[in-house]
Amino acid sequence: SDTRTSFVAQLRGDRPLDLGILYWTTLGSPCNSVYLPFHFGIDKFPEAYYTQPEIPSDSVYNSKVESSLHLDNGEAYWSFSSARFILDHEMNYLEAEFHQKIADIEARISKFVKENEANWLKSYKSDKALISIELREFSESHYLKVIKLLRAYFSRE
Repeated sequence: SDTRTSFVAQLRGDRPLDLGILYWTTLGSPCNSVYLPFHFGIDKFPEAYYTQPEIPSDSVYNSKVESSLHLDNGEAYWSFSSARFILDHEMNYLEAEFHQKIADIEARISKFVKENEANWLKSYKSDKALISIELREFSESHYLKVIKLLRAYFSRE
C-alpha cells in the first residue's frame, strides 16, 4: 500500500466529546501498522508524534526508513515507516503472521479501552484537566508497548 498514515474516527454521542470522539491513528501503512487510540480530550499528542514541519528530503527519508530497522521511542512516524519498509522488502514472507499479530494487539487495546471508559468518564466529571493528561499517557504507553513488541518481533530473525 502507498498509504503512509491513516486514522478512523469513532464518534460516540452518548458521552462528552472529549471521551466520545476517539481517533484510531496509525503513522504507518494501515496494512502493516497498529492503529492506536487517541481521545479528542487529550491535552496534547505524545511527543513521539511530533515531527519536523517540513517534508524530508529523499536522502533523509531513505536514511531513516530504508537503511535498517529504525524503531525509536521518540519518533513514531519513522518507526512505523521503517517497520513497514522492512516487512515489505526484507521479511514479506512473514506478512500474514504479522497481520495476525497486529490484529491481536489492536484487539487487546480495544478491550482495554472498553474496560476503562466508565472510570475515565467518572474522572472526567470530577477533573477534566487531569483526565486529559491520563488519556494522553494511556495513548503514549500503548505506543511504547507497540514499539517494544515490534523490536521483539523483528529481532527474532
